[in-house]
Amino acid sequence: MQATVNRSLIPTTLRYEIPNPMRPAIEIRNNMSSFEGPQLRQEVKRGLGGFTLIELLVVIAVIAVLAALLLVSLRAVKDSANSAKCMANLRQIGIAMRLYIDDNNGWGPPHYGYTPSSPSKFVAWTGQLAPYLGTTDYSGAVSSVFDCPSDPAVSTRPTNRDYTTVATIGMVSYGYNYDYFTPVQNQGYDGVSTRTMSRPASVIVVADIDDGPGRDPLIFWQSAAMRPSQRHRKGYNALFLDGHVQWMDYNSTAATSTYWVPAR
Repeated sequence: MQATVNRSLIPTTLRYEIPNPMRPAIEIRNNMSSFEGPQLRQEVKRGLGGFTLIELLVVIAVIAVLAALLLVSLRAVKDSANSAKCMANLRQIGIAMRLYIDDNNGWGPPHYGYTPSSPSKFVAWTGQLAPYLGTTDYSGAVSSVFDCPSDPAVSTRPTNRDYTTVATIGMVSYGYNYDYFTPVQNQGYDGVSTRTMSRPASVIVVADIDDGPGRDPLIFWQSAAMRPSQRHRKGYNALFLDGHVQWMDYNSTAATSTYWVPAR
């Protein structure tokens, strides 16, 4: 049996719609025409990414907090670097001190005394160590190892200070242990030989001090005016008789005899 086709169901003409490239722009224009003036301006502002006053203040506050944290971190890094340089200075002083002690049968340099090569020149302990720090000219400039980078007085010290001028003899950043350690010439005090000290790792020889008017480059734990400085994290760096250097807490060590009176 032959199938029949209903020709009325077949369209006589096929319709094709050509895309209009201007249609998206026309639709956008038509949509924008529905906004009134104030609403349109508000939408435009949102589209441009504007900030409110509160948002701007929050951003400024966050930036200020981050800047403050950065400054604190930078200061901590600088203080740490200065403390490391200070310890390096003390280690150099410790080497010079050990060489002096070995050359003088176990005796440390006097707090004040005359130089071996020139009995007429009166110098502090810093001058006694000068030959072991690279100079035999006591009238020459004081070695930079006696200047702590964290000591604010360093920038105000005269550039021509030497080991013999009384007015500048105390302008250093470090003090010498005044208690029972060394002889003082012409004062009837013989001091204590390092060979009789039983705990060299427990006695401080040199430590940070604050430079001031009339301040001798010495440390005396029983006098508040002659105790160590607190310029390194509320403490001070100290050189011990055995040559090691370490940070010391001021409140627990500065006014006690534990680290200042040599055990014999």
